[in-house]
Amino acid sequence: MKHYLLLLFTFSSSILFGQTDSLKACHCNTYNPRTINGQPVLTIVQKMPKFPGGDTQLSKFVKSNLKYPDNYDGWKGNVYVSFVVDTSGKVINPCVVRGQLNSVVLTENDKAALDVIRKLPPLEPGIQNSKKVNVDQLFVVKFSGKN
Repeated sequence: MKHYLLLLFTFSSSILFGQTDSLKACHCNTYNPRTINGQPVLTIVQKMPKFPGGDTQLSKFVKSNLKYPDNYDGWKGNVYVSFVVDTSGKVINPCVVRGQLNSVVLTENDKAALDVIRKLPPLEPGIQNSKKVNVDQLFVVKFSGKN
């Protein structure tokens, strides 16, 4: 019985810790600072950062600016990109949290997702207690399988 419990613990630990390894592999936790210019980076604020024109315009921007790699193989899936919107609305420190292969190695699709996030114009910054604040964001870049 003790052996089965040990195996169960080992198996469940590898599943649980395996999911967080993908976050560590990208180094987003160390790449995205917890403070910028002495001000904290928040996760949830009273008024979240907003793309000029709203979500519809954001979708249009991503669709028109996402450049599929030359060797695109028709992969369908999502690339999760983390970044910070600073107090001026600028997008800084984009990094892939979970990419095509979910590994340390960035694929061409992961790089394309990063490129489109880097091209974002300044957003309306996040607001907390009537002050502009730095806000952590996560955006999903969807690859539809069509170039």
